Amino acid sequence: KKKMGMAYNKYVNLLRVTKSMSLLKNTSKSIVEIVSECGFGTQRGFNRNFYGELGMTPSDYRKKDAEK
Repeated sequence: KKKMGMAYNKYVNLLRVTKSMSLLKNTSKSIVEIVSECGFGTQRGFNRNFYGELGMTPSDYRKKDAEK
């Protein structure tokens, strides 16, 4: 916690969300595939963590990136 500046769980989930952002942006994999690949136990947990970090759903993130 001292080295990372945050709780271990939060750090791990941030890494998972960061990886999922890359997959959403650079692949056409389904969100279900990304959930599994990034190590989230459930899609609900993934959505909650993703929204908590970015303030938008994974689907909205993918759509927003596609508009660029």
